Amino acid sequence: MLSRYRYASALPYVTAAIGPLLPGSATYFGLLALAQGNLDRGIPFLTQAAALALAIAIGVNLGGEAARLFLKTPGATADPSDRRAAKRTRGF
Repeated sequence: MLSRYRYASALPYVTAAIGPLLPGSATYFGLLALAQGNLDRGIPFLTQAAALALAIAIGVNLGGEAARLFLKTPGATADPSDRRAAKRTRGF
């Protein structure tokens, strides 16, 4: 909501908000076990860290898409065909 109020990208706000949720301890223990030569203990920790990071990323993306469904963009028209093309599509 703060990014909509300031007419800015939500990326800096979302990145700061999910920072504490990232699996730092699982990554640390996995790399520590690998450095000590314990592959059977290190691989599960790193797999868990990757799975947690992917789950958080999926949740952030799904939350953003759900918000786009329910929040109206300022200056949006009722007819979707009147909408301007995105910059990355170059009008095609």
